[in-house]
Amino acid sequence: DHGHGERHHSHHDQGHDPNHKKGHRHDKDPHIWLEFGNAQKIVTHIAKAFADKDPDGAQLYLNRAREYGARLQELDDAYAKALATCKHQNLIYGGHFAFGYFTKRYGLTHMSPYPGFAPDAEPTPKKLAELIKTMKESGQQTIFYEEGIEPRVAQVIGEETGARLLLLHGAHNVTKDELARGVTYLSVMQANLANLKQGLECP
Repeated sequence: DHGHGERHHSHHDQGHDPNHKKGHRHDKDPHIWLEFGNAQKIVTHIAKAFADKDPDGAQLYLNRAREYGARLQELDDAYAKALATCKHQNLIYGGHFAFGYFTKRYGLTHMSPYPGFAPDAEPTPKKLAELIKTMKESGQQTIFYEEGIEPRVAQVIGEETGARLLLLHGAHNVTKDELARGVTYLSVMQANLANLKQGLECP
């Protein structure tokens, strides 16, 4: 999950764009790594691939994968426990929504003003109005924003509703500064949990 350049969102190219012609694969959510069960499968497949290429080091790769899997399980358990008793169960996100698999895992709903996954998608006025109405009716005080872009849409919603902004990092990549600070997938997801607990008002 480390990148050595500026943050990019090229993986979004697989996202849904309603203006694309049928026959192109733009309707699948590519953000599989944000669901811990999927993340474990990814780790296992990587370890097995290394083990196949380097039989002498196979046990090391498989042991490391098991160790990492245990840490993923700990995070999964922490998320499940924390998110089960929150005041709000609707995650309101002011960016291109990447947390579909994630919210399904923990029984949350979600809203975003963007129509799909593509980075060039624009929020629709109708969805913005619906989101603002939902926030005002529910009394939610937080809108989450995505990493790597200026959160203009989230800021507009915040100004309209009085809500604060909290980062919900999609772990698409890391910046040079984050890399230098030792930011990892695990630390990103730990920070996300802290912000979710705050934003969804979890006891």
